[in-house]
Amino acid sequence: MKVPDLKRLIERAAVVKVDNALNPLLWLTAVVTPVSAVLAAFVANPALATAFLFLAAIPVALVALAYFLFLFRDPDRLQSEEYQLKQQQIELFQKGQETPIIIDDTEGVSKSQAQRVRKRRSIE
Repeated sequence: MKVPDLKRLIERAAVVKVDNALNPLLWLTAVVTPVSAVLAAFVANPALATAFLFLAAIPVALVALAYFLFLFRDPDRLQSEEYQLKQQQIELFQKGQETPIIIDDTEGVSKSQAQRVRKRRSIE
């Protein structure tokens, strides 16, 4: 892989946005696995190298386990937060709500930030 291709790949990875229950584990896997694998390759002690390989495999195994648990027990957690909110809005509409309920959670937000959000909502 050429260096410009790698740079473009890193830029695209930074733009990807997926919000689901697996995100923290995926970030853990992205950080721990490559570092542990590289350390395992450069450590002279075979026992320590094996320990680093096991450390590299643990996050991958956790992601697989969590994925299958969510797949069978609560598949909605594998969807993005935006998708879940739209799904709830559709369900409320189908139950007879004439207009969707707008949840305004501005607690802990400054007044100026809350006013900007309200202005944006009124424009849309």
